Amino acid sequence: MSGAENARKALPGMMLGKRNLGLAGLVLVVAVAVLLGWIVFQRLQPQTVRATLPASSGLAQGAGGIPLAPPLELKPLRAEEAKNANDSLPFSTRPLEVASGVNLLSAAYDELSQRSSLDCMTAAIFYEAGYESDRGKRAVAQVILNRVRHPAFPDSVCAVVYQGSERRTGCQFTFTCDGSLARQPPRGPWEAARVIARAALSGMVEPTVGMATHYHADYVMPYWAPSLDKITQVGTHLFYTWKGGWGRRAAFNRVPVPEPMDGPADALAELVLPAELTPEQLGAEVTLGLSPIMADRTAGLAGPAARPVEGAAASPGADSAAGRLLADERAGRLLADEPPPPPSAP
Repeated sequence: MSGAENARKALPGMMLGKRNLGLAGLVLVVAVAVLLGWIVFQRLQPQTVRATLPASSGLAQGAGGIPLAPPLELKPLRAEEAKNANDSLPFSTRPLEVASGVNLLSAAYDELSQRSSLDCMTAAIFYEAGYESDRGKRAVAQVILNRVRHPAFPDSVCAVVYQGSERRTGCQFTFTCDGSLARQPPRGPWEAARVIARAALSGMVEPTVGMATHYHADYVMPYWAPSLDKITQVGTHLFYTWKGGWGRRAAFNRVPVPEPMDGPADALAELVLPAELTPEQLGAEVTLGLSPIMADRTAGLAGPAARPVEGAAASPGADSAAGRLLADERAGRLLADEPPPPPSAP
């Protein structure tokens, strides 16, 4: 058999071999593409399912590994010692993630819910950061919104602000359980807080504090501080977020619910101030009436440890809980606040 005839007979086999080789290559390419796609898909999945808290953090975890709020205890340090301790705790080096805006004043929430959220947010900004810069006020509002979106905390603004307020040593924001609500705030700072509260609830984001869920004044040192990631300082407040996956933006994916009809919002129902004020009214002092719920919470706070607010004008009830400010040397001991600000000038 000639070479030409052999080549003719071998040609179909060679073609079949090339076809099989091409098919195998195609299968390999598809397999690699599927594998890469699966890896990318896994990386894009919300991390709430895979979120973890480092075992070294020492923080307690609830169902599903969700972190629990750490004990509200301060180290027994003087202000200067606490500042030095805070300075020695380094800031986290992980990239700062910026929160997504959430509009709680949209048509998705009824009018009562919107008003309640606005009242609770205004009170938190005023009592927690009323004498901070606008950025400091926005930072406090952002922490509240971050908590609302995180599964470790309640799912509405008022519920977050008043979490633990039924206990004098359990509230997450000190002003809700230390008698601060009995103070008479000036209209100007109150309205300034309300403007920032409305912007925050309408979707504005304060990017400098990222996904922060905790903060405290720089002149106190909570035991939990080393267990969290310290991310920034704004004014006198140091801001923290959870370590690990629970501190990542993907974990903040909960949709806030409307304010409950019988929840903490009722306690602020009578704290609402007029939205439109004249220049003369902006400088006027105003007495905030307490609803029965808030009156119950503040009753009994005025005792041996209480003193009248310095510089405050005398008014009916000034000798009662409604006209006194709890003189608490341990103010600032809780998760997110500082001692009551000094009274405004007469």
